[in-house]
Amino acid sequence: MIKTLKALEAYIKAQDNMYLYGAGKRAGRFIGIFRGLGIEFDGCIVSERGNNAFELDGVPVYAVADLEIKGIEASDLNVFVSLRGTPEELIPVFEKGPVFKSLLFCSEQLDFDIHDKWYVKYEFEKRQSCYRMHIAYPQIEPTFGVLADRKTGTALMRIPYYLGTSLLEPLLETGTRENLEREFGPMLTLPHIQESGLSQEAAQKEKIEIYVVNSHMDKAQSRGSLPYGYIPIQVGAALTEIRKGCLTDDTGDHISQKNRDYCECTGLYWIWKNTSGQEYVGLCHYRRRLMLNDAGVQFIKAHDIDIVPTIPQYEIVSTKEFFEGFIETNDWKLLKKFVSAYDAEYEKCFKIYEEGHFYFPCNVMLWKRKWFDRYCEFAFSIAEKIEQVYADMNIFREDRYMGYLFEQLSSVFIMRHRKELKIACSEIEWVE
Repeated sequence: MIKTLKALEAYIKAQDNMYLYGAGKRAGRFIGIFRGLGIEFDGCIVSERGNNAFELDGVPVYAVADLEIKGIEASDLNVFVSLRGTPEELIPVFEKGPVFKSLLFCSEQLDFDIHDKWYVKYEFEKRQSCYRMHIAYPQIEPTFGVLADRKTGTALMRIPYYLGTSLLEPLLETGTRENLEREFGPMLTLPHIQESGLSQEAAQKEKIEIYVVNSHMDKAQSRGSLPYGYIPIQVGAALTEIRKGCLTDDTGDHISQKNRDYCECTGLYWIWKNTSGQEYVGLCHYRRRLMLNDAGVQFIKAHDIDIVPTIPQYEIVSTKEFFEGFIETNDWKLLKKFVSAYDAEYEKCFKIYEEGHFYFPCNVMLWKRKWFDRYCEFAFSIAEKIEQVYADMNIFREDRYMGYLFEQLSSVFIMRHRKELKIACSEIEWVE
């Protein structure tokens, strides 16, 4: 039984006549992943020609009926099944068809590793092949560098270090603090700290709750392993029987079953619908946390801060161009359509946003509760409309696209209310 990515890679490299079964989006991902590892599939196989193309990313696509016509012996083929499902669920698909030399199915864990780890890593490395990340600031997530004020050391924005060219010229043109604040309004930065964690007194007195999302695939995490005020919640709990010994997002009013699309935002929805009474409420990932301690809380209170997002990310290309590398072009069109229809000011803001170069990454943020509720009402209403468009076409995604769209929704929300909001940005603590 093949249990690891390395074992899978070694197995496929050792086979002749290696084919994929399926020719959809998942199959296209497999082709891209393995091509990045120097492995080419000899073809894709589908049960019927139907609407399937004759090639997928340069790989020929054969209907079962085509094999004999092309002189291809099914009994010589090793077939890697790209369809989603357990072997027990998928074996009936092959019972009435030709007999292949071998069939390779993905376990749930291996499928997760490929699509949620390997694929994301492959896509990131492919897109960043012309980037080198420069780290010159402590405790910052180590995939990005930070532009900091030389006098104070205050982090101003996260930036990729561009390999082979100078980043100075585009930064001087588009990546200035003035441009950032022209789009999103004036913003402060929380004082730099070495370690996150609230005292029980501060968390209770100021009524602060920061929820830390993790899934059953992530490292084990319990309340005792987190700083006080950081509350673990298992997201996507409706999709598994595994429990992490913490809150789960499948109770009360929830959308836990949509986690493969919404990612951490099923946790966001649960917090919105099932908690109340906080002065400040926030969301972090189990490996990405806002850096906050008692001094930071005092800073937030002293300046009457409404929202604490992550330090904004700068991209050399436009925000629209950058994110179209991670989501479908149609997703962006739908996002723009429904956000612009929300009100005239949103329409104006979205145009500025998609042509700009800044966004607040990771869906990691701390909000005054009243602003949290306003944001969730806005964001989930837009998400519901986009989701319905695909549902009406019988298209079901399960490819994280909503998670990426929520990064845009939070950024556009901040831009839309920039004249009302007081903002202080936080560094991201990378938790190994």
